[in-house]
Amino acid sequence: MKLTLLVDLDDTLLSNQMELFEPAYLKALSKHLSNHVRPDVMLRELLSATRQMITNTQPDSTLETVFDQAFYPAIGTSKPAISAVIAQFYREVFPGLKGVTSPKPDAARFIEWAHKKGHRVVVATNPLFPHTAIDQRLAWAGFPIDQYHFDLITSYESFHFAKPNPFYIAEILAQLGWPDEPTIMIGNDAKDDISPAVQLGLATFWVNSQPANNQSLPVGVTRYGSLDDLIKWLDSNEGLAIQKETLTAPDSCLAILNANLSALLTLTNLWPDTHPEQLSNLIGYWCDIETMRNLPWIQQVLQEENPLLADHSPVPATTPIRDGKQALTEFSTARLSTIALLSHLTPQDWRRPLRHPTLGESNLAALISLIAGEDQVWMRRCWQVVSQHS
Repeated sequence: MKLTLLVDLDDTLLSNQMELFEPAYLKALSKHLSNHVRPDVMLRELLSATRQMITNTQPDSTLETVFDQAFYPAIGTSKPAISAVIAQFYREVFPGLKGVTSPKPDAARFIEWAHKKGHRVVVATNPLFPHTAIDQRLAWAGFPIDQYHFDLITSYESFHFAKPNPFYIAEILAQLGWPDEPTIMIGNDAKDDISPAVQLGLATFWVNSQPANNQSLPVGVTRYGSLDDLIKWLDSNEGLAIQKETLTAPDSCLAILNANLSALLTLTNLWPDTHPEQLSNLIGYWCDIETMRNLPWIQQVLQEENPLLADHSPVPATTPIRDGKQALTEFSTARLSTIALLSHLTPQDWRRPLRHPTLGESNLAALISLIAGEDQVWMRRCWQVVSQHS
């Protein structure tokens, strides 16, 4: 059985104690930028901008955009003005932090095992750093990206959510086209790695060989131990019995709707100004479903008592419905409206009754579950088109 393995980086694949690494990193960066911004100002605003990345909930703003909008105005300069200096830092100074870290022998065994088994492997590190900083830390761990294939590496350039937001994990799955195989989140941090995955119903493996007692285990964790223990578990009958998650709870469905918009924006950024006809068709039809059916349904349920919902599903077109870029803009606008309607609903709101052409007598939670399931299919189709042309 093939698996999708979401693997944390720091203190999972690489020994890197953040209480040592972070001060060294901040000191080095402050010194390098001292001719452009006072160290105390740089430190204060860098931490503030990082907090804004961690708490971001806007599916149409990458973490890089969130950081840039918060950091550069606060330090009184523009990104272009010091981008060359920052690039020099990651090229010449950041490599010196390697000495704070060390590779993990069991990580090497685990990655080799995962590749041999043909599992899909994602480096699911908190995407608060630029890609170059993550690539370098992977090399320090013994996995240079020119020698090891990873299906996805999360970084602030291409992600919109961060740990511990469950939307971050949903965004990974969306960028992978919602893989058919079971998914396991693997990491050492109970709050950042295990808890958000549990909220989405994923299997989890806590990298912690000797917890003090069972009461200290993260809530909902599937198994714990070393990476060698993980190999043994996944090779065992119990590991082979892991089931693919079915995301139906309101919070999970909301994660899907957010993540699919973010992932679609990331995938389409891979293309030039004009999208391939097949991708334009898909985005156009998906946009029409959102604007002509999904959004009106939700509005009707929230405004009326037990409404009868008519099926206004648009008819697929055989030629481009509209320009792919324009369709994407319209879809983004509609999806943001959908998310805004659903984000602050009470449990009672989710139980609002309705009558549906296929669901029959049902409620809003079941309707959104149906919509989210269809949404995964549309994301998978777009991902397949992009993958075929990459």
